[in-house]
Amino acid sequence: MRARGRSDTVLFVVYDGVRLLDVTGPLEVLTVANEHGGSYRTLLASPDGRDVVSSAGARLGVDLALPDVPGPVGTLVVPGAPDWQAAAGDQALLDHIRRLAAGSDRTASVCAGAFPLAATGLLDGRRVTTHWDLADQLAAQFPKLTVDPDPIFIADGRIITSAGITAGIDLTLALVEADLGPETARAVARHLVVFMQRPGGSPSSASAPTPRAPATTCCAGCWTRWPRTRPGRTTWPAWRRWPG
Repeated sequence: MRARGRSDTVLFVVYDGVRLLDVTGPLEVLTVANEHGGSYRTLLASPDGRDVVSSAGARLGVDLALPDVPGPVGTLVVPGAPDWQAAAGDQALLDHIRRLAAGSDRTASVCAGAFPLAATGLLDGRRVTTHWDLADQLAAQFPKLTVDPDPIFIADGRIITSAGITAGIDLTLALVEADLGPETARAVARHLVVFMQRPGGSPSSASAPTPRAPATTCCAGCWTRWPRTRPGRTTWPAWRRWPG
């Protein structure tokens, strides 16, 4: 059951050069969650309301301009970009993120989205993660952060940061579990043919693929085979203690 009082709206902050999978991975998780009883309303907002061109060259249709977002949202998602320096240095973009995060139930960054989110000051004093190859740069540029490059995602209060690119799928599955329960989250993971929870102890920087169970049983059994808590990663019950 969805947490009472939390808005169903999930707003993605998009801009030219945004990493395509940082947006479409979480979007697909939420879309499939709606096919399993969810009621998420997803919106893409850009600084001027125009469509944006992603890092892959694909155009993303935008629903509205960031200044026109009507009131608080349930979840604000800040995806990353290969040119994260430009996003982190765009003061108008940062102002919009800061304003919207202040009224959101929770704020999430995917991959290098941690850089513009950190540039707003909202990550100061928090433990965060990002793409393993960018962790040292994030720590150097924002020394008030505690940067851990290994977890797939980290929840610190109502702010959640994820590791690189596909880790946004893991993060969003955790949001679905918090909102709709583990059965729905398992059904979504099974439909997408992804892990509900990756094998315990696997750092986000692992270069060798982790052996998988047979495809016919992988997603159906992973919840019971793998521990619900892994070192360096938030425990699943903690998500249910969020406000809302």
